[in-house]
Amino acid sequence: MQEMGPGPLYTRFFIKRVERVSPMLTQHTRVVTPTVSAYPPEFRDPRPIEDQIRSLSLILRLVPYQALRYAKRLPSLDSFVPKTALSWAGWFAVPSTFALAKWFPKAADPAMRYAMGVILMNKTIAHVRRFFDYVGGSVAVNHFRLREDTADALAKLEKQQAGDILLIAAQLGMYHKGRSVRQSRLNFAGNEFGLGSLGVGSIILNHPECMTRPGDLDMDCAGDECDRNEEGQFLHAPFFDFRESHVQFSSEDLDRALEDYGSVTFFFPC
Repeated sequence: MQEMGPGPLYTRFFIKRVERVSPMLTQHTRVVTPTVSAYPPEFRDPRPIEDQIRSLSLILRLVPYQALRYAKRLPSLDSFVPKTALSWAGWFAVPSTFALAKWFPKAADPAMRYAMGVILMNKTIAHVRRFFDYVGGSVAVNHFRLREDTADALAKLEKQQAGDILLIAAQLGMYHKGRSVRQSRLNFAGNEFGLGSLGVGSIILNHPECMTRPGDLDMDCAGDECDRNEEGQFLHAPFFDFRESHVQFSSEDLDRALEDYGSVTFFFPC
């Protein structure tokens, strides 16, 4: 099945952003992992949401206009993000299911479209930086899926926003730092949901500075679950982390809890 690739201006536009952080990727290759993980100092805040929308539209051949209109009337984060998470939250642009339908028009099954979208996103990241995918063939409909509660929340947001690009209020792991994915889910606020690999991957694509060296906080994709052993049991969750000089995509047990990992989540406006 034919898949969409990066837009024609992709290489010239986006490699420049990765080149700006590439000295950090080499300089810190052998740094010892610190005992207290956090976001890299280079990643202070999300890029302006309009810039995120425009770059995603350019990179992934998406229509930006609906998202740009919605960006002018975003609700205040403090009106629906829990106070304890507010310092870690920001607005991010991610592909919507409309984008998946555009990329894979012959795939009628939404689950298949999602799995194919994750594969495409990972290939796109690999265009601009060293990237290893250790999940590989497990990203298939029978062994990899978006959680139902996350899918329902995203569908409600898409009814409000429409368009190829969805704007979400998210935190990239600090709010659940050190917790397993399973424990993080138990601690979710009432309007909080795990973000899947497609959304997390698009954030990494748009913010290469958020993963620059070993020891920085890595990201569990708490909105996905996978059957890594292909036994019909979805007991693992995928994650993105930085190892040596590359970003990797892999999966681990839902009960794994490490100090330098945190579940990525988004909050539904109340």
